[in-house]
This record gives sequence, C-alpha cells and structure tokens, in this order.
Amino acid sequence: MIPNRQILDLSQFENQYEIVFGLNQEIFSIHSNGSNLIQLTHNDYYDHTPFWTNAGDEIIFTSNRETEEMNIYKMSSDGSDQIKLTYNNCFNSNISISPIGDYFAYTEGCYDIESSTSSLFCINYDGSNLIKLADTSPNDAVWSFDGQKLLFSESNLLYIVSKNGKPILTLTDSSTNVHHPRWCPDQEKIVFVSRTDNSEICIIDGNGENEVNLTNHAAWDNLPMVSPDGSKIIFLSDRDGDMDLFIMNIDGSNVRNLTQDTFDWNWYHPVWSPDGSRIAYNIDPNEDKTVDNICIMDIETGYYQILTTGGAVPQWNPNPVIK
Repeated sequence: MIPNRQILDLSQFENQYEIVFGLNQEIFSIHSNGSNLIQLTHNDYYDHTPFWTNAGDEIIFTSNRETEEMNIYKMSSDGSDQIKLTYNNCFNSNISISPIGDYFAYTEGCYDIESSTSSLFCINYDGSNLIKLADTSPNDAVWSFDGQKLLFSESNLLYIVSKNGKPILTLTDSSTNVHHPRWCPDQEKIVFVSRTDNSEICIIDGNGENEVNLTNHAAWDNLPMVSPDGSKIIFLSDRDGDMDLFIMNIDGSNVRNLTQDTFDWNWYHPVWSPDGSRIAYNIDPNEDKTVDNICIMDIETGYYQILTTGGAVPQWNPNPVIK
C-alpha cells in the first residue's frame, strides 16, 4: 500500500514510453501507463541490467547464459535477434550507452587466484571496434551528451577521456572521496558526490574550476540525477530521518522531499523520463527488504503509482510510444 499519498493516474501523460527492466533473472518491457507487459528473454540463466540504445530500437544487456561470467548481449526491442557482443571469461558490467552514435562503454573485470585486471572499454553495437579507454573499472562512467567524452570517478578523482581513450582532464584533487558524476546537458558543468565526514552533492565547471557545494547539509546526500533540461537534480537523502528522494534546482535552491516516507522503505535508482515530467525508481516496501517494485512519480505533484510488482533497474526508451 502506498502511504499518505494520492495515487498517480499513469494514463494522464501525453507522452508514454516503453520501460525495460529486470525481473526474476529475465528481462521485461512495459509501457509507462502500465499496459503491454512483455517478457523479452526466456531461459534458465541470469539476464539483467538492460539498457536501450540511443535510437530506442535495440536493448543491450548482460547475461551468463554461455559462461559462468557475465557477458554483454544485444536484442531487438521485441526480444528477437539476440546476439552476443563480448567473448571472454571475465565479468562484464556497468554499461553506459552513448547518447549519439552506435557505441557504448562497459567495464571488464578478470579475476583469478593469482591476479586480477580491470578495464574500461568502448565497443560498437555490432561488437566491432573494441577500444580500451582506461585500466580501471568504474561503476559510474557516463557519456557527454555529444557522445565524444566519458566521465568517471576512480581513486578519489574525476576523469574525462575521449571515446578513443585519450586522457582529456582530471577534474578534482584527491583530498575527498568523489563519485557518481553526471554531466549537465549543456556539458558546461558536472554534478557529483563528494564525501569527507558526510556526503554532499557538488557542481563544478567542465574545466575543473568553480566547485560549489549544493547541499551543504549534515545528512547523507547521494546519487544525483540531473533532469533532461538541466534545471533540476533528484537525489537521495536521510535529512528528514528516513531515506527519501529529494529534488532541488540546479543551483541547490528549493529543496523538497518527494517521497516523504514515514515508513522504513528503500527508495533508489531514480531515472528521469525523457520529457522530464516523471521519474521511474525502485522501492522495497516489504519488511524483509527482499522484493523490489518499480514506481512512477509525477515530479510536479509528487503523486506516484506502483508500475510493476517486482522488477529492478528501470530504463526509459528515449522515444515516446507511437499512438
């Protein structure tokens, strides 16, 4: 049951999108109004972390269907034409789709008793043109909106590399623990998390200058997501006692609690809709914290509705459903 909140009418929005997500080791899709639930994969292995390509007609995902480790696969939006893209006995994960072009980044971790290696790669949708970008495996790499630069954190620093692996810039010093960077749409500024005694959300110019603490609060503030128009930031915080989703302007003003949760729920993985009107996110309303649900929330009203019972890591198709 949704506590203390009016239920959102999912059909009221002009733009409806297809959302892809993982559930029970399979991949599903559903329309953002709750209709047209489709199971896309059918096997006894672990298919997970699906992402839409930037054209919205294919899905990149991870699976261990052919080896004990996770490799990366591609399929059409209806689940057909499933193709393996990576061929190794390593753990391939942390997919980051370029907004432009036909390529994506991912991390590869190879581990055995004697040694381990971690690498960041770029690869085309068809599995060609594999390029090593860095000898590291960040879990927060994100492309610039022009698809030419990749931003990530490693060893308390923020780095930018080109899509060919050429180092461009180191943005921060090593005096604080920084992670979860996110480009603003104009690519002029970068939002990230900085940890010293607590966790703060900061913003910095794309050249590494003019760092500003946006939250400046004693609470744990984390996991920022910048809106598609660059005007707002959603983030997690426990500043009201429980862990909730908050929203603020890009300059840190007008902070408000979106979930206002008086229960010990888990709220996480918020993702903006392409038009910026809604977010999809995971909740775990069960006392045993074992079942994820996917919710949709209207950013303006704060009303929300459970979209799926079960399911995790929702991702919006970049294009509206054709009516």
